[in-house]
Amino acid sequence: MKKIIKPPQKEESEYYCDFSGKKFDNNIPEVEIKLSFNYGSKFDDSSFEFHFEEKEINEVLLLIRSKLSKKTKKKIKSFLKDVENKYDDSIKFREWDSCDYYASNIEFYKFLLNEKIDFEE
Repeated sequence: MKKIIKPPQKEESEYYCDFSGKKFDNNIPEVEIKLSFNYGSKFDDSSFEFHFEEKEINEVLLLIRSKLSKKTKKKIKSFLKDVENKYDDSIKFREWDSCDYYASNIEFYKFLLNEKIDFEE
């Protein structure tokens, strides 16, 4: 027989930026990056999650963009085309929340590909 002595308690947490140490507004990190090291890595089975403000992550994104292989860029272009089609469909059906979501994705993929963004927010 199981007798519960103390009921579970709801966890309370606060999120802080790993660069500035500043607490996030609404307690939600703007950007999360998780590093996971797999078998064969010097840091095998290690992982860590970082939290950033969007304005602080630009240097990391610029580094990633500068190191992307042609194969990865081709894959991103494929994702971009798919999301642009979904964006167009959302406009046709007047699904404005979906449009916002897809527009963010398009902006991110175009940033990674160093392409001009065709729409304004």
